[in-house]
Amino acid sequence: MVITDPRIDPRIPTDPRIPTPGSDRPPGRPPTPAAGARINDMTVRLLLSVLVTLVLAAPALADVVPEPRRPPADPPMKLVPTKGEASCLAKMLVGPDGEPVEVPADVRVALACPTLAAVDPFGERLLYRSGNEVRVWGWGRTETLMSLFADGGGTSPALWSPDGSSVAFVSVNQARYDTSTKLFVLELEQLRLKAKHKPARKIVFVCGSTCGSSPGSDFWWEGNRRVGYRTWSEVPGDLEGTAAVRRYDLPVEPFEHGR
Repeated sequence: MVITDPRIDPRIPTDPRIPTPGSDRPPGRPPTPAAGARINDMTVRLLLSVLVTLVLAAPALADVVPEPRRPPADPPMKLVPTKGEASCLAKMLVGPDGEPVEVPADVRVALACPTLAAVDPFGERLLYRSGNEVRVWGWGRTETLMSLFADGGGTSPALWSPDGSSVAFVSVNQARYDTSTKLFVLELEQLRLKAKHKPARKIVFVCGSTCGSSPGSDFWWEGNRRVGYRTWSEVPGDLEGTAAVRRYDLPVEPFEHGR
């Protein structure tokens, strides 16, 4: 019978705890993994740990809402009255230091007797009426947003949403009240018109030298996506008319402004 030494014969499985001839490893200690294998194992463990952390944190991250932008204490520009009659009170744009802001010629003309003019909550854009066009001026540029009826009787002062993303106003046509007096809501992306909404007619208005509605009492914002307004079943002033409050929610996906 041939006795084979397992430390020498490669055909016989060896016990990892028994050192092979020429090895410096003491008996009873298993072989140490190579350095590369240890690094790979640590990398896998680290990646798994990061993945588990991200999965557990995902619901909390989804609930994080950016803090809303707040209007500055000293806006870049604001409207202040200058002179004129009560029905046509001229206004001007001034900066934080109270000095006049340089504006284009059509803005100066519009502010001589403004009916629509309003600065956004952050003092960056001015909505105004030039002839029968509604325009917005800001950052040194002007954009025309829409045209009004040529025979319109007047417009209300505009009212911006708290976040400055939309602006509402009423265009009054006393002769064609049922069809041409409308509440307009314009959604803007800086100076660009994203969407134009016409949620209602028969909005409450009064007439003096011009006709218009009162922002804050005849129409108002409830947050940034809902407009409330007062409407009548008949022309205001008709004792048979019935007043009512209505609300309009801006669509999540705005339609094209040409509609």
